[in-house]
Amino acid sequence: MKKTVISIIGITLMLFAFTACQPRYIFMPHVHAFGEWTIIKDATCTEEGVKTRTCRLCSETETQTIEALGHELDADGKCTRCNKQVEQYINSGEAFLEATKKEGEIILTGDITIDIAPWETNDKSVFGSEETESIVIDGKGNTITFNNTDSDWNAIYTKNEDAVLTIKNATIDNSGYNANGGTWNGHDIIFSCNVVLENVTATNAIVVGKNATIKNSTISDVNCTGDAYMLWIQANGQTVTVEDCKINGKSSTTGADNRAIKIADQYVDDPKAVTLNVSGTTFSSDTKAAVLVTCTAGATINWGEGNDISGVTADTEHAVWNDSDRTDAMDLVVVNGCTKIQEV
Repeated sequence: MKKTVISIIGITLMLFAFTACQPRYIFMPHVHAFGEWTIIKDATCTEEGVKTRTCRLCSETETQTIEALGHELDADGKCTRCNKQVEQYINSGEAFLEATKKEGEIILTGDITIDIAPWETNDKSVFGSEETESIVIDGKGNTITFNNTDSDWNAIYTKNEDAVLTIKNATIDNSGYNANGGTWNGHDIIFSCNVVLENVTATNAIVVGKNATIKNSTISDVNCTGDAYMLWIQANGQTVTVEDCKINGKSSTTGADNRAIKIADQYVDDPKAVTLNVSGTTFSSDTKAAVLVTCTAGATINWGEGNDISGVTADTEHAVWNDSDRTDAMDLVVVNGCTKIQEV
């Protein structure tokens, strides 16, 4: 009898020790006993931090983000935490453009409209100064409306051609001349500058003429009265990165045929091959492929993980088409991670 009792106790102890990282023992689930949080990365005014904690019983870790602190401004608009000068403007487009000439971040406290002049007289649409290298606009969920004035070709420039314009946490829209004309002769929002769009909802089609990074954003133009490409990339030899986005090339207008991305040498005097990097992005369209290349210089498309073309009406298999008018450039269209076909 004693031997039996000893054996049962021994087996129970073994089971307890053996299952400490899963169930503590057969009849009771393991409940984590986490220790204190350890800061891995401190949160800053503009960036999230990271913290972890570890279970004392099984060493499993839990990780959480720490919300960005946000700027804490003094009466002069200077952050008491990071010492960055932060400008706040809401109604005056002229004051807004003037603010971009200074180093620092611009935070919107309301919606704003900015006049965008024709390309021949682009003084109204120039951001920054010759010395400004970085222009950061945090929309804080507000809307930036680019108002087209008197021309199909209304573009956004930076005074310093090498500067980077960053717009984040905002809705961007356009108004004025041919606002719903689409990206053909009547372009919607044209960035003729290096641009970063992050956490942006674009309610009109976009054109990029230089380096561009678009992250966690949505581009659509459902009310366009004509055919439109949601993202038109001018073939100027730049690199364009699209990451974790939704390119909604569907129109609510009867008879309109909206599309997703186009790499085009139209209106470009000296076409150069563009590099397009795409990952984690969902595409839809009324017609054409997810990416159409119509460029005598070709293009390189690096198709990363997580892309979804099931909503592309014309082709749910091949991500890239070479335009029917550019059959001589088919071999210059290089794809990695996806397939291409020649449009007929």
